[in-house]
Amino acid sequence: MAELQTKLMQRKIVMITVLFILLVIIIFLIFSPFSVERKEERYVRKMNHIYLLMARNKKLANDLIQHYEKNIGNPPENPLFYQESNSWDQLKTNYSEQIQELQKGYETSSQLLQDLPEPPEPYITCYSLLLDAHILYRQYINLALHPTGTIDAYRKKQLALYEEMNEKFLELEKHLKLQKHIKVRFTN
Repeated sequence: MAELQTKLMQRKIVMITVLFILLVIIIFLIFSPFSVERKEERYVRKMNHIYLLMARNKKLANDLIQHYEKNIGNPPENPLFYQESNSWDQLKTNYSEQIQELQKGYETSSQLLQDLPEPPEPYITCYSLLLDAHILYRQYINLALHPTGTIDAYRKKQLALYEEMNEKFLELEKHLKLQKHIKVRFTN
């Protein structure tokens, strides 16, 4: 009987030791550098997702602006748009789907950016570039959703803003791609 109790005690000790070792391994995996890399990878993926939404929406805004310019024509002495004018109302009606899609895309990307937590140390520059790109993006979307002024002034403002925004987007994409250990899909 004593022998049986000794064997049971030894099995309990072995089981407790194995469970303790498994617990240590699990804790190590949770707090290991691998989990830090996974968190950083998720963070970069979130930034990339926001970037891709903004790039897609930037194209929608540009297409909408091109439609405006084609439909209004180029009378240099006439105003381009006024919120009260029939031409603006007609454009809003003709392009209501594009306008709604543009607004929805803007709201989504803005909310995702707002929900993005503070960046990990290695991604502060990327995060800063993303914020800068979003400021220009917001101005461009606003320009597409609320056109005003003469067609010449509108075109000049649109072209300058579009060029500045493209430069910032390219800089952001370059910094995101520098994250070598993270494989993300980039498109424009």
